[in-house]
Amino acid sequence: MSCKNENVESDYFKGNRVSLIKNDSIFFELDSISTSRNSSSQIIKVEDDYYFSFLNKKNNSIYFYDLSSSDLKKQIILDVNGKDAIGKLSNYYWLNKDSIFLYSYGSAKFTIIDSEGFVKKSYHIENGISAVRPEIDSSRPLFRFGNKIGFNCWGSEKEYYNNSYFNENAFMFFDLENEEKDYRISYPDVYKGAIWGVQFFQFYHEYNKIDSLLVLSFPIDNDLTIYDLKNNQLRRVSSEVGRRINVEPLSYKAGKINPDIINEVKHQMRQDYYSFIKFDSTNNIYIRVLNKKFKDNYIDSFSGLTSVFGEYSLVFLDRDFNFIDSIDLPNNQYFLTSLFFIDGKLYLEKIQNYDEDLLVFDVFDFSGLQ
Repeated sequence: MSCKNENVESDYFKGNRVSLIKNDSIFFELDSISTSRNSSSQIIKVEDDYYFSFLNKKNNSIYFYDLSSSDLKKQIILDVNGKDAIGKLSNYYWLNKDSIFLYSYGSAKFTIIDSEGFVKKSYHIENGISAVRPEIDSSRPLFRFGNKIGFNCWGSEKEYYNNSYFNENAFMFFDLENEEKDYRISYPDVYKGAIWGVQFFQFYHEYNKIDSLLVLSFPIDNDLTIYDLKNNQLRRVSSEVGRRINVEPLSYKAGKINPDIINEVKHQMRQDYYSFIKFDSTNNIYIRVLNKKFKDNYIDSFSGLTSVFGEYSLVFLDRDFNFIDSIDLPNNQYFLTSLFFIDGKLYLEKIQNYDEDLLVFDVFDFSGLQ
């Protein structure tokens, strides 16, 4: 259960130029073992119909809800143990009815199934040299480019070291034909010369399949890292947002530290930092999420036993990563990890405690983008 919402709920959020105007809400009925605020979800389109899907890690199942009727249409239950078992699922990616990609962090297993749950092929994604096992969720989604699957490999086991050099192993591309792994992209220079810890080391990405761009958002970095997959080119993009964050590290000491995890999280809560980024292909915009620092009373009372959702700014960028506007959202109102777009509308999952058997999304229109 999250902290009490001290803010009056609003149907309208406004920046200097862009506004979000709520025009609808949708409700999905959950079964007794499903919960809201899932870290792995995806919108899929089958013919002309849209479905909201999410991974229930409690029963190793993927649920599919018809977006127009809100009805549960399908559930794929996957075995954890056995000959053709998938393992404990961490994430999934629906490409089409014949190709659903599944990933298990615990077993380092990558599996392709069809929509009936039939296992077509499995691979083992072992750690590469100086690399770590991929960690995937909705803010670090699996994606396919040609014959390759992209995996986010944040960390490189250097989170608690003062680093002066980073290998190009932050991202792994797995070739489905020859099963070879290709590692690309290193952490930006802003990470050198200090110790940042796990909270600031885990970075996020979005795949823009229209332009074949992999866009990486690092929490302490004002700029974006852009990998042009089609032309195999890496570049840095400065996206001026009117103000620039200045994140303080855990330490400037040489070597390694071993901080208390609660104190590390509180250190993060005291600062503004970036998290994930999403692309809206209809409006040709990106939304980058800026997590704003918590108020002192939240930080002082934080114990790690309850979920706390702070204030956010949605930073709007155009297709060329030029700043458009930013809109502030109040604390404890929306769970942004499951954010998605359909036909130019923004869907935000509502944090609500009045009915634990409901998953609620508010639907917003954009005003001022043109």
